[in-house]
Amino acid sequence: GMVLGIAIAVIGATSANLTMMLTGFVLANLIGVGWSNQLNYLNGTENVPTYARATSFAFSDGVAHLGAAISTAIILSIIPVLGAVTTWIGFQIPMVIMGIILIFVLPNTIGKSLEEINEATAGV
Repeated sequence: GMVLGIAIAVIGATSANLTMMLTGFVLANLIGVGWSNQLNYLNGTENVPTYARATSFAFSDGVAHLGAAISTAIILSIIPVLGAVTTWIGFQIPMVIMGIILIFVLPNTIGKSLEEINEATAGV
């Protein structure tokens, strides 16, 4: 879905078709960012005991908003120097690496009850 949206946006941009380009951006945003963003919030609280879940969510959400504000200022100053595509790739590489690391570091909670997860993480 997201790849399709990006492909449509690129085709629209290269053919100077503004409607097609905007449609591609909307698809990429709704499918790629919108759905995966919910997983980020879920992941920030899924591996935390119930008593600390609200604090974990508030902390991770605050850090995410702070990071978005700071990275926007950095990106806007780098784009004129490196170009848009190089800047985008440069910011994506650390996220992909961190995603791969998290796959191996975070516990697998699929098929486990909430009680099992809470007891394991709380040390009960």
